[in-house]
Amino acid sequence: MGTKLPFCILRGTTFYWRRRLPSPFIMSVEFSLGTKDLRVARGLSSMLTIETDRAFAVLREGKMTPEQVDTFARQKFAEHSARLSAVHLLARDRQTPWQDEIVATRAAAIAMSLLAHHGRSAQLSDFPGIADGEFGTEVMQRAQAMLETYGLDYWSDVRAKRLQSDLAEKLSLTNPSPLDVAEARTATLEAYAAAGAATAAKFSASPKSLDDLISLASRFSEPVKTPPASEVLVDRGVEVAATSAADVLVGVPTVATADSEKASGAPSLNRPVQSDDDILAFARSAASFDVENKTIRASTASQKLQVFTLFVEVTGKSTFQRLHQADVKKFVDVMAMLPKVRGRSVAQRAMSVDELLIESRSLPKTQVGLGASTVNRNLSYLTKLMRQARMAGLEGLPQLEISGFRMKKKGKVSEKRPAYSTSDVETLFNYTIWTGCRSAARRHIPGNHIVWDGLYWCPLISAYSGARLEEIAALSLAEVILDHPVPHFVFHENESRGLKTVASERKVPIHPVLIELGFIRYVSSQKKLKKKDLFPDLRPNAGTNTSWGDRTHYGFNIAVANALGAARVQNDKNKTFHSFRHYICTELGRFKDLKDKTIQDIVGHENVGTTDRIYKDPTELEVMLEAISRLPDLTKAAVKASRERKIIPARRKAIKTKVD
Repeated sequence: MGTKLPFCILRGTTFYWRRRLPSPFIMSVEFSLGTKDLRVARGLSSMLTIETDRAFAVLREGKMTPEQVDTFARQKFAEHSARLSAVHLLARDRQTPWQDEIVATRAAAIAMSLLAHHGRSAQLSDFPGIADGEFGTEVMQRAQAMLETYGLDYWSDVRAKRLQSDLAEKLSLTNPSPLDVAEARTATLEAYAAAGAATAAKFSASPKSLDDLISLASRFSEPVKTPPASEVLVDRGVEVAATSAADVLVGVPTVATADSEKASGAPSLNRPVQSDDDILAFARSAASFDVENKTIRASTASQKLQVFTLFVEVTGKSTFQRLHQADVKKFVDVMAMLPKVRGRSVAQRAMSVDELLIESRSLPKTQVGLGASTVNRNLSYLTKLMRQARMAGLEGLPQLEISGFRMKKKGKVSEKRPAYSTSDVETLFNYTIWTGCRSAARRHIPGNHIVWDGLYWCPLISAYSGARLEEIAALSLAEVILDHPVPHFVFHENESRGLKTVASERKVPIHPVLIELGFIRYVSSQKKLKKKDLFPDLRPNAGTNTSWGDRTHYGFNIAVANALGAARVQNDKNKTFHSFRHYICTELGRFKDLKDKTIQDIVGHENVGTTDRIYKDPTELEVMLEAISRLPDLTKAAVKASRERKIIPARRKAIKTKVD
């Protein structure tokens, strides 16, 4: 409920103070004033407002000089000019009207200029000449669409982070203020608008007259003087590294050799764009852009390209303009007839769709037809690709209904991945990996050794934090904070892993059980060895699409099967590593006094309510620690073994443990 006090709201009978932070990101601070008295609230609110005004004034002070802003804008202009020139040159290879690219570039320049001068509230009618009909209908329509698109993009948290990186790279400006980021945004938009206008004018120039061509012939007849490569680059005003597709919707990827693609065994993300009308060429370019901007992983991009390749093979349509609604229906029908498991052997990967369909006829019905999750994922990929094509300005795109083919998943969401019971967890941690094995190579045979590696620690950490396998496996030592009143993990994007959602970025306390098992001693041993990763044995092999934690699957699945036996299967679904997350949510959900937000913040789930999601700060570590401390201690046998057995370090590289 609103009040007449500055930045003050009334919830129930208690006054709260809330204020938006002056940040390029969407952030606010809110806390209870701890009073129901209006007079007390007025005094506290006024004092807080005055003090935060002083603090915010410091935050708003910029570090960039006018000269630095100018330098930054010049560099962004050179980069974007080079990119646009490349795009326009490649567009000449298409059979589509040459004016299309000019229209798109001119519209983008108008939209960016408006945003640079008027911000997110800019209106298309504000641009000079619009009211007089100086620009065609097509330019105005595209400019309006781009105004909305860029308005969201350039004021997003992702763009703010990218601008901060640009300032650090180009001006060596670390920890830029909100004012610096705002100036960088304006400079970028203005530079891009200027580059777009100049490029559109350059490529829309009239052909040379006969007299001009004769003069040109005279110049071409002169002896050639080849300048050094460095002079060519200087003349172009751009470095080689500046030609990446970091800031355009769909960039111009570099050319990959056939050898490199053959060696990887996966579709290449770095091929030249043949034509934006070509589905696979456009998809490769879009995937390259997404990987470069770290919005998706390389493995996800490879997966997308495999789906699009399947789509093109099934439909027989290689360009967007040839697609019809019946093609989407055919794609869905074929997915329902393909083998559930395919592509695991070299021979199967080489099979055509027709050959796979023939093979599926000999399989039991339970082994035919892609699952609902896979079908829905593939349709989502296709939907996004069509949206990217529209945003890139491709003409003649069909209006396809795709989402209507999404399959309903059978059963409740909670039944998709069964949770471990407390009995399951206790039985599992009584297994040889945690209570004593014969050796590092024989983890499933009882013995007197305990191997401290990723296979040992990752399940324990997940069972007492609810963290995902890849989040744990890719932790660096710097993300394990021990010099704090509440020792904790920090899960955020690093060079080794991304995060599933924004909510996945969080801090989670280290459970006392882990400390009792010797986790701090393990961390110290890794620091003494000058390691960077918490679990160096889980680092994926270079040049592969494997993820952090993949090395644990084999040994962990054997442990679960051996320890739980028939209890491993519930509702025809195997319990997996992910079942620890369901176990945490189930166990903590039994406590009625625990807020949903506390549990969501622990496991990294998106907060449900608008108030929790937008206005409330993350749950404090002390509160989280009290919550996870309520989990039952199911590791008594493992703790006892950690004191009695011989602790041995992990092998340099994780190996498949022997089962015999």
